[in-house]
Amino acid sequence: MTVVASVASGGAAVEDLRAACAARSAALDVAFTRHRGLAVAWARSCRWTDAHDDGRVLVVVDGRLHNLADDTVGPAELISRRYRARGAGVAGDLLGDFVIIVLDRPAARLLVARDPLGVRPWYQVTSGPSHAGATDVASLVAQPWVDTELDETIAIEYLAMVVESRGDTLYRAVKTLPPGATWVTEGGHARTFAHHRWHLRPDLEIGWDDAVERCRSLLDEAVRCRLRVTGPATSELSGGLDSSAVVGTLVELGRDDVVAARLVFDGPRADERAYSDAVIAHWGIRAVSAPPWMPADGAPEELTHRLRRPVPDPHFMMFAGLHRLLLHHERPDGLTGLGGDDAFAVCSPGSRVVSAFELRQGAVLAGIARAGARHPRELWARYIRPALHHLAPWKGDALPGWVRPDAAARADLPRLFRRRPPRVTGVAAIDERIANITTGYDAAILEERAVVADLAGRRDSHPFLDPRLIEATYGLNPWWPTRGDHTRALQAEAYRDRLPPAVASRRSKADFSEVFWPQLLDDEVLTAVRTGPLVEAGWLDPDGFSALVANAQKGTPNAAIPLSRCVSLDRWLRAR
Repeated sequence: MTVVASVASGGAAVEDLRAACAARSAALDVAFTRHRGLAVAWARSCRWTDAHDDGRVLVVVDGRLHNLADDTVGPAELISRRYRARGAGVAGDLLGDFVIIVLDRPAARLLVARDPLGVRPWYQVTSGPSHAGATDVASLVAQPWVDTELDETIAIEYLAMVVESRGDTLYRAVKTLPPGATWVTEGGHARTFAHHRWHLRPDLEIGWDDAVERCRSLLDEAVRCRLRVTGPATSELSGGLDSSAVVGTLVELGRDDVVAARLVFDGPRADERAYSDAVIAHWGIRAVSAPPWMPADGAPEELTHRLRRPVPDPHFMMFAGLHRLLLHHERPDGLTGLGGDDAFAVCSPGSRVVSAFELRQGAVLAGIARAGARHPRELWARYIRPALHHLAPWKGDALPGWVRPDAAARADLPRLFRRRPPRVTGVAAIDERIANITTGYDAAILEERAVVADLAGRRDSHPFLDPRLIEATYGLNPWWPTRGDHTRALQAEAYRDRLPPAVASRRSKADFSEVFWPQLLDDEVLTAVRTGPLVEAGWLDPDGFSALVANAQKGTPNAAIPLSRCVSLDRWLRAR
């Protein structure tokens, strides 16, 4: 299953949506409702959709609500009651992984609202009087009135590994509804407004012990509220701090049905079984294990045709086989550790030094001075140079060598690669930490994961990306992650009793890139890229691409994912 829900208004859009629903497989059990030039369709067979229709207002919920629950009624009826009280502001203060659709017949109003992080995707297109929206891109570009012209800037950014969802897509006419936003049309007029506002600010008065307790209680609640609306307790487990903490929290909350779902790798740099085995043995829980998904011959081409977009990168697609195995074990819902990096680690040395000056952290600056007096070269390398680079990124990250310079200039890549995080709090390190939200990075990651989830028919939720946890942790002292020379000091301390010692003391992370090279380095595939539409469009630099291939062949880390972008974009352009 890919499409879960769709809407249409005006012009040819309603009739085209009706025709598309009629053409879909009966197994999807697609419902279709229309009223005065407005229409809603949804897959009743999808376990995560719920609908409530009182004859006046139809509500469809795709996903789960985390702070609104009633064991006696479903989420769509709860939203219907809320809509009667709040109208178009129905999604304000709601937390969860959701898209909400409301068709208000008396008001001739159609409304779509997306969750604060963008866990559930929503794409939309408008042309004159016609508007359509859907949970997937393919449903929109299949409509005959939709312009499918390529957006060259976004295509070059995609090729260059820019991971951001800022509204534009590879199709010039198709846009994303921003996370935490509501789109509404009534009386022939449409508008979009933010129903979720982030309250992100420095929180530097709290002490270490109180912060530890805060992190514990917030993860408890983030996990607990997700368990209330899912089935058996299931969590991905890599063996890293994030997923191991989630598994430990499930056990600490008293669940005796915990299953750890893990990928098992053969490559030495990616094999984390020593850590995941430690977690499984420590808690005495069951595990479901699978190798990373590898496409059979013809599968990438079939998926490209089906999705009408490039196939997601291998580090997303690798979970497809594990999803299917978990479905076999009747585990359609689960949790992950996604987002732990954001909450507990993601601050660069340069931004931390700049923040120490901004916050007048005398003790921190004195420590830097003492270290510099003992080791002057280390002072330059670890503190001064990174701080100068942060203040004036004269170089920025290196532009990808496989993108032609003139194409990079057309897409304004030099500016993107030198860009500093948006200024939100005025504290450099904290603004850097929350940049994954403000730049659209998190939304892009979640949209890619949603593609894989809808293909597999299984979904995960992410406790570390709970807005309550985000707002209570991102503003903490940016130097705490380095306390005691541990890059995750606060996280390790907060969840120490939920982690086996081997995991709590862990410093390294696995490198999964080597897993995907065999499927990417086929001579026929590489020849196609070297001679295909990427070259014809003037985007691919042949010498830079050859260097990228050589790095993959040598086993250089972080080469396979860019190479997969080149291959998947080439396949999609050929299929258009």
